[in-house]
Amino acid sequence: MPGMLQRTQFNDGQNLDRGLPDGRKLAAGYPSLPSIRRFLILTLVLTLAGCTSPEPLTFRYQLPATPVTLDPAKSNDTYSNGIIDRLFDGLMRFDRENNLPVPELAEWYQVSDDGLVYEFRVNPDARFHNNRQVFASDFKYSWERLLDPEINSPQAWLFDLLVGADDYRAGRAKSVVGIEVEDPHVIRLRLRQPFGPFLFHLARPAASVVPHEEVERLEQTFEHLPVGSGPYRFVSWQDNERVELAAFDGHPLHQPQVRRLIYEIERDEFEALRRYEAGELDLVSRLPPGRLRLFQEGHSTDLRIFPGMNWSGFCFRCDQPPFNDSRVRRAFALAVNRDVLVPQLGDPHYNAAVGFLPQSILGHDPAHLISGYDLDKAARLLAEAGYSEGKGFPALTNMSPTGEIEALMADFLMDAFHRLGITVEFQATSFDSLIKLRREGNAPLSIRGWSGEYPDPEAFLRPLFHSRGSDNDSAYENSEVDRLLDTARIEYDADNRRALYQQAEKLIIKDAPCVVLFHRTAAILLRPRWRNIPIGYLQAYLEIERAELAEER
Repeated sequence: MPGMLQRTQFNDGQNLDRGLPDGRKLAAGYPSLPSIRRFLILTLVLTLAGCTSPEPLTFRYQLPATPVTLDPAKSNDTYSNGIIDRLFDGLMRFDRENNLPVPELAEWYQVSDDGLVYEFRVNPDARFHNNRQVFASDFKYSWERLLDPEINSPQAWLFDLLVGADDYRAGRAKSVVGIEVEDPHVIRLRLRQPFGPFLFHLARPAASVVPHEEVERLEQTFEHLPVGSGPYRFVSWQDNERVELAAFDGHPLHQPQVRRLIYEIERDEFEALRRYEAGELDLVSRLPPGRLRLFQEGHSTDLRIFPGMNWSGFCFRCDQPPFNDSRVRRAFALAVNRDVLVPQLGDPHYNAAVGFLPQSILGHDPAHLISGYDLDKAARLLAEAGYSEGKGFPALTNMSPTGEIEALMADFLMDAFHRLGITVEFQATSFDSLIKLRREGNAPLSIRGWSGEYPDPEAFLRPLFHSRGSDNDSAYENSEVDRLLDTARIEYDADNRRALYQQAEKLIIKDAPCVVLFHRTAAILLRPRWRNIPIGYLQAYLEIERAELAEER
């Protein structure tokens, strides 16, 4: 069958017995010379036949964390979304070389002059992995599922500007009136307000199309047995070990040269590097501390560096004591010296942060938004909050993801907070477990990173710091921040948007629901034999379907 991996199997020699030209079976015990001759001839035939069916071309990608889910409506982390991006399609996709949304399953689209109506024609050749045709009604189903309060999708905010989305989510309507299916292949979307980055939202993995019959058949297991329409189809998921995909030959736009895509889950960065050097991996997505400089000095052709749209730091749970007091949060922020921390990370691709918006993002302010290290002021704030010299500060279980960099950060933070008289310990846990703990409110203080999925301040500030943000696990609320973010998202003028986001960011930094420490330039190891893979700032999203094997010289 097209797209299916095929494996030659031999069972107990029975195929060999049936293959003898005179119909006799191989003798038990010591074989006769004619039997040996026939056996050798048959072995040669089978060997030559095997040479015409080589192992499918395979790409092995190191994944530093176990995926949380493979359901587009439920995913909210970079590594899950990177796999989802291969399994599923949207009307649009994100061109990571040019930082623009471009059509994927949309044959064409048009936007009204007032920016309120978007119309798309779905490619009539698009097929799901079960070989059913993709229709416009499938997108309506998928987006209403995303907005369904029973699904409780962390990405529902992507479509909250659709006409009727609020009524649908509140149970006042059976469908979203702003999603209109014009004919089997044309869908129209109507917004309540103009929103400049809306096409970026349609390019997000969460906006992908899913087949209703498979979702309803598989129910809760759909997130572990996904069926999409992307360039790769699901094969298997061995928890904490690997996820395997196979090329989907029915895709109208992609005919991947890479036939098998295997995500090897390897959390240990040094072990991942060892496996790469042993030829067991084609790509390492995170280098161990200190290794980037070595690869740079060695002029390695394997090293690829590109701008990282991310930040790393730590976050608080703002609705729980003692971190419901902004003075405590600000004291912790002032106790950490970024200029001392960053050199200890050991690589030139870590840069001390001046704000949550990375360089090249609209609103990035190089005028040093963040208050610098000031231990005396931190001690005064802590005393004002009733914890002079750390006395009476409660014992807390604080969380950190596993990883070399995170371990260095945890050690540095424990030492910094100890200077305030506070004993803080961090407990390392898996990435997926930490996400669950944050969502449940069981991570009062945790090391955290964030990667924006498209280069716009909306992707960095709203999810984390709007009171209804999809990733506001800090339970942070500031009505003025909400107002600024709500106004900025419907503003078209770039200068006005920049000013609004800068005002919002200054308020967020003052309130300190999270403390940003550094930005990280993205660096990967990729075998030189692979070419034409578009590499953007989010390496987990590499479009392996475009990869080609370079000719050997």
